[in-house]
Order: sequence, then C-alpha cells, then structure tokens
Amino acid sequence: AVLDITTTEVADHIVGGVMACDSSRFDAIIEKKIPLVLSIGALDMVNFGPKVTIPACFDKRKIHMHNDQ
Repeated sequence: AVLDITTTEVADHIVGGVMACDSSRFDAIIEKKIPLVLSIGALDMVNFGPKVTIPACFDKRKIHMHNDQ
C-alpha cells in the first residue's frame, strides 16, 4: 500500500507553483491498482520563488516567506 499525505505538488501543478508534479501524478498507483491512503495535506499552500514571482492574483492573500530565495 502507498500512504500519500503531502500532496502540495498537486496544488503547485494547478496554480503554477515551482514544485509542481505533472498530470500523471497518480497514474502508476491507479494503473497498478495499488491500495492507496491519500490525504489532502498541504493543499492549502503553493510554492513560489522570490516574492516578485508570485502572480498578481495572489496580492491580497497572506504570504508566508520561508527565505529570500
């Protein structure tokens, strides 16, 4: 079985973050019919680079900067 609890790269894929997966993120698990426990952990965040790379549509959102890089 697979335990997948941090799916932040899915949010990055949907919104355009820098740590995005591609559309085949769950394909192998589905195709091989592997038992899966899936949580929606970390879907409340998106990873961007420096602040200047954050799209304008997020200007009014709370931004948490981990570092200046």
